[in-house]
Amino acid sequence: MYKVLIVDDEQLIRSGMIARFQYLNFTFERIREAASGMEALALLEKEPADIVITDIKMPDMDGMTLIREAKEKYPGTQFVVLSGYAEFEYAETAIELGVKSYLLKPISNDELKRVMRKLFETLEKERQMEAEIFRKHQLETEQKGWLQEKAVNHLLQDNAAFLTEEEAAQLKSTCPELWKKEKGSLYLVVINIDAKSYEGKKFRHEDIELIRFSVQNVFEEMRSGCWKLIVSNLANPNQLYAMFGRGKVSELHREIERMFLRIQKCLSADNIKLHMASLLIKVRTDQPYKVLQSISSAECRRMEFLIK
Repeated sequence: MYKVLIVDDEQLIRSGMIARFQYLNFTFERIREAASGMEALALLEKEPADIVITDIKMPDMDGMTLIREAKEKYPGTQFVVLSGYAEFEYAETAIELGVKSYLLKPISNDELKRVMRKLFETLEKERQMEAEIFRKHQLETEQKGWLQEKAVNHLLQDNAAFLTEEEAAQLKSTCPELWKKEKGSLYLVVINIDAKSYEGKKFRHEDIELIRFSVQNVFEEMRSGCWKLIVSNLANPNQLYAMFGRGKVSELHREIERMFLRIQKCLSADNIKLHMASLLIKVRTDQPYKVLQSISSAECRRMEFLIK
């Protein structure tokens, strides 16, 4: 379903166009009208349209000027020019503006059907292309996230030697804080999803991925003055690792408490219960990731055990 804007200074033309759409069984999400180019721009500002059908000669702003200004702001909008035979000298300008559809007055039903079907095909192809680009971007994002997750888990579980070049490069790209050559503090936090989260009516044990996603989503959307990162514990589906840095210990500690309480509050309506244990890491080397490598898996296991 598409949104249409009809622009003409004659009410009869606008009403006639809408009546023809109804007669030809064209259905749209919404049809709006504008009596001038200025009014059309104001309407587009409030809500863009997929298709704009505009007359050329209008009092305050001609159709060509409307198209020129609107295309800069709304490049995905398709434009149709309503033109009389005496106005066809504007065709060259319309072509330069990328207009591919014309309706010559008086408009025949066959010509209107042909033009509109062509527009529908163009818009559908564009939507399919956008969907494909979004799908590819989403896959790339998921792949990067997976590589980052594996790399962090390797670092925290004494498996740094098994980091592939791709995982190491991804970790360096997405976690530049771990490669900064300055001393400071990092907090490693283990977040545990309480077994009571599955006792309600909303979630069961098979919903663990959805619960982890909810925790990560709230964490990532929260603004923070410090650097932060969260990944799943690949060895334990009920746990996540979070890291906080660079700042004073007191500031990091307050930030961890603030964020944890906020996450608890956001998820309490879904009966998701969380526990947390944190470990302060003093960074005394040039690169914090070397410190993470030195944290024994036994230390991580001890933290994980304490909050179960």
